[in-house]
Amino acid sequence: MKKADGVVYVVAKAPRPGSTKTRLCPPLSPDQAAQLAGAALAHGFDVVLGPAEDGGYYVLAGRAAHPWLFRDMRWSTDGVASETLRRCRALGLRTHILRTWYDVGDAASLDILRTDLLRLPAGTATHTRAVLKDLDNPTLRLGDAA
Repeated sequence: MKKADGVVYVVAKAPRPGSTKTRLCPPLSPDQAAQLAGAALAHGFDVVLGPAEDGGYYVLAGRAAHPWLFRDMRWSTDGVASETLRRCRALGLRTHILRTWYDVGDAASLDILRTDLLRLPAGTATHTRAVLKDLDNPTLRLGDAA
């Protein structure tokens, strides 16, 4: 497979005790997300955005870096994807929107992820499966210290 030119953005929030969340994506590896976004970029789009059901996004890729898309963003709100798209329009960027998908931010969506993983081959999302296995191990749960 030919490597597509472009940028896959990785956004990490500054850790703040009690307010920082870790998001697990649905069974899509970082390589799969990059391939998916790269395919759309290869068709002439400047930005590819995969919106999440909660109003954020599960993947954002660009033909070039566009830092303005991230400046002063109100993260962890239901308007992140729509604000990102508004900024893309303001910059005149040709944008391709992928299908809406979920991300994991609460117990209900974690259950959806577990169910989805049961339907997929065992070699899919191995790192996610390992994290879920650790979560199921009572000796590794936080707050169980003697």
